[in-house]
Amino acid sequence: MRWLILGLILIFGVVGIQTYRNVELTRYGYIIKKLEKSKEGLKENNANLERKISSSYSLGRLDSYARKKLSLTDPKKVRFLEKRVFPKEKMPSQVQRFPFISAIFKILKEVKSSTFNVLRSTLMMSNG
Repeated sequence: MRWLILGLILIFGVVGIQTYRNVELTRYGYIIKKLEKSKEGLKENNANLERKISSSYSLGRLDSYARKKLSLTDPKKVRFLEKRVFPKEKMPSQVQRFPFISAIFKILKEVKSSTFNVLRSTLMMSNG
């Protein structure tokens, strides 16, 4: 009789453990399906955000944003002004002491004026 009771306890224990394992597997299966659905939703949301970002980087959209929101103008309409640091005839006394610095200033003035003339002629051609 004792062996029968021990056998029944053993059988019920094994069946109970198997049932618990199956319930846990089913529960984890539902959790996995729920997470996979969430993952698909996040992938879709990510794709939408990437499309939104790529469309916001389009040149036409950036151009219209710059013109309307930032009040930027067409580069052809920009006018440049020459800023003179020193009067043309006079140079600082320290520059006159060192002739090589004076030569560098003269070269820079020539480059600056020639660049300015090229820009001015380009602007006049594009506006004319």
